[in-house]
Order: sequence, then structure tokens, then C-alpha cells
Amino acid sequence: MALKVTGSVTMDDIATFERLFAKKKNEHKAVNVLIDLSEWQVRGSSLRAGLRERIWGVQNVSSMGRVAIVGWSAWLRAIVGLEAMALGRLNPSASQRYFDVKEIDKAWEFVRGE
Repeated sequence: MALKVTGSVTMDDIATFERLFAKKKNEHKAVNVLIDLSEWQVRGSSLRAGLRERIWGVQNVSSMGRVAIVGWSAWLRAIVGLEAMALGRLNPSASQRYFDVKEIDKAWEFVRGE
């Protein structure tokens, strides 16, 4: 499963992701996800949507497999690293990694298990 975030993130965006993930969750034991944040605009994104995504992530951690986050900044890399540690503790069979925009091919390989 892959998604590309462009512009700001809204509650509707989170609801759409939740529906798509639920469908994949019914098809697979663990859902692998590539999230491309290279065009995400932090400014204008909904704080409420961000909080909803955090809560949803904790509630669905048992269904996660490989999660690749593609981004463009040191602070995003740091956050993904912290999340990866938490994910590993909550679901030892899951893993999350950050990839710079220039490494998107490596991100795809990671998600596919190559």
C-alpha cells in the first residue's frame, strides 16, 4: 500500500487512509505501507488530524508490517526514528524506516521485502 501526501493533511485525508488500510488489513496479516511525505506541507495541516493519526496508529499497530516514510528533513527523520522504536516494542514483527526523497527506490525495496 502506498500513499503520497501533497499539501496539508485534513481529517478527511486521515479517514480515507483508515478506510484503505482497513481493506488491506482484511486481505493481509500484516500491511506494508510506503508514505511519501515529500510534498507534505506542515503549515496548514490539521493538528486534530495529526492527533487522530497517532491514536489510530497505536490502535492498529498489530496489523502493521514494513512502514517506509519518505521525506525531506532532519526533524522528520528523528520523529520516524522515535516512532520506529515504539513500533518495534509494540509489534516486534513490524518495522519502520525513514528514507530521503532521493532514496525512494530503496523505500520501495524495503516495503516489498527485497
